[in-house]
Amino acid sequence: MDTQSTFTVSFYVWNGKKDKQEDVPVYMRVTVNRSRVEISTNRKINLSNWSSSGKAKCIRVK
Repeated sequence: MDTQSTFTVSFYVWNGKKDKQEDVPVYMRVTVNRSRVEISTNRKINLSNWSSSGKAKCIRVK
């Protein structure tokens, strides 16, 4: 009998913890075989740099 494992990693922001500069914390969700853990990345991103599809927008620095 073959056993199959699943593994996914996704990132999301938590709008409930927005600060005065519109920065929100970024969290990572790791799922292994339907068991999930959510971990803070200890990073923040400005909400305007996060797309509605759940990804960071490309930011060009001059």
